[in-house]
Amino acid sequence: MTGVQTCALPILLTTGLLLAFVTYHPGDPGWSTAGNGEPIRNAMGRIGAWLADLLLYLAGLSAYLFPIGLLVWVISDLRRLRSDRRFMESRTNDRSIAPALQAWLKAGGFSLLFFACVLLEATRLRLLPELPLVPGGVFGLLLGPILIDWMGPVGFTLFCWLLLGVGLSRSEEHTSELQSHSFI
Repeated sequence: MTGVQTCALPILLTTGLLLAFVTYHPGDPGWSTAGNGEPIRNAMGRIGAWLADLLLYLAGLSAYLFPIGLLVWVISDLRRLRSDRRFMESRTNDRSIAPALQAWLKAGGFSLLFFACVLLEATRLRLLPELPLVPGGVFGLLLGPILIDWMGPVGFTLFCWLLLGVGLSRSEEHTSELQSHSFI
């Protein structure tokens, strides 16, 4: 199986998720609503309407980071495929800890980025399109007020920007620590 074939499923998932989000309509039957009886307007059908409603309910507009993150992952794999003819061999035969650590750092960075966006959306953004619940979704509704009470508004905002910066730096394609195989 070639690298392009390996990336086909994530590309299809990314495209499907983006289509489901972009064509989301609050009147479609979904996780949080039974719908208004009209035909489904979501381009991905009933499953797309349900999935978009669920993810927007849980995370608000920050749910768009899932297909975007998946797309960035696919593009980085395709770039490596283009630059390295032995791409699949190195991914399957490399037993060193550096590739595994790199994957965990990227996932951790994406998680920090995601939660920073959810918290900022829940507490700072007011004029958003119609969402199933509130900006930031359930995650922002649960975590935002608690953290603001604990840190204060300014400390909370600085904390979110710090999470955002660390998340972006950890989810970068190449970090200098991993290039030299030294550990944090």
